[in-house]
Amino acid sequence: MPTICFLTSTRGVPHNDNHERLPRAWEAAGWRVTRADHDDVRLDARGACAGAAPLADFDLIWPIGLGRRESFLDRMQLLSTLDERCFVTSPRALLMHHAKYALAFGDLAAHHPQTFASRDPSWLKAIVAGGGEWIAKPPAASFGRDVYRLRAGDPNLEVILHSLTGHDASRYCLLQRYVAEIERGETRILLADAEAIGAYLRAPGGDHRVNLSGDGRAHVIEPNAVELDLARNVARRLLGYGIRFVAVDIAYPWIIEFNVANPGGLGTIERLTGVDLSPRVVAALTRDCPGISESGRTSAATAPLR
Repeated sequence: MPTICFLTSTRGVPHNDNHERLPRAWEAAGWRVTRADHDDVRLDARGACAGAAPLADFDLIWPIGLGRRESFLDRMQLLSTLDERCFVTSPRALLMHHAKYALAFGDLAAHHPQTFASRDPSWLKAIVAGGGEWIAKPPAASFGRDVYRLRAGDPNLEVILHSLTGHDASRYCLLQRYVAEIERGETRILLADAEAIGAYLRAPGGDHRVNLSGDGRAHVIEPNAVELDLARNVARRLLGYGIRFVAVDIAYPWIIEFNVANPGGLGTIERLTGVDLSPRVVAALTRDCPGISESGRTSAATAPLR
């Protein structure tokens, strides 16, 4: 029987139900599932372990979320001693791609709004003063927290930038050129091993944010061919960094961002359609693994994209 270890947070309020939904789906597919807290990761004579269980003994390891900030770097270094191919989301991916910097470089940069980042509020203010509308936000935050739409002459510009960079300028602030296409909403596409699992539209609510934790609204959609091609292109490139499950947000032709730490959407899609697409995630990620039932593989893989 194949085995998988989910590393999740058992403290605090969960951001979504992936920590429950995904282990259930693997168990239903015939896998032996172990669940451990992020802070249960430790080093003993056998190597990196989750509590008493050596992590090298598992066929797959899936860290869901980042865990506590204070222990994050230690845990990533311990997990990095393991074979990266065993991870659904690798430690390297969590270190390098959770923040929103990566899209500003490489050949996908043409699909990403112009982006700057700094701890210096005066430097950021000078960029905004150059004209146009901008979005200011923390580089690694989520759920629409501390996301502001700015322009030159905004009476709150300076205080917002000082707030985002901190009273001692110890935090980075991301400045991204505002794109009008976002007003139609973002198409969120979930992909596993670059296979599209499901999608929905996140439309703005009372302000510029589309986040469902705020005033954003979700609608069932079937993404068009160009959106799917762009999302698959992103997902294929991320596979090279050990990222096998990702949510890509597109306001075509722009890639707004991607989420790799704990991609939300499975719960939203089930709420909108009544269909749990978790078995489809299992089918995509375990296609080459033994032990999954053929009936489970077939029903999940042939489910319509919703």
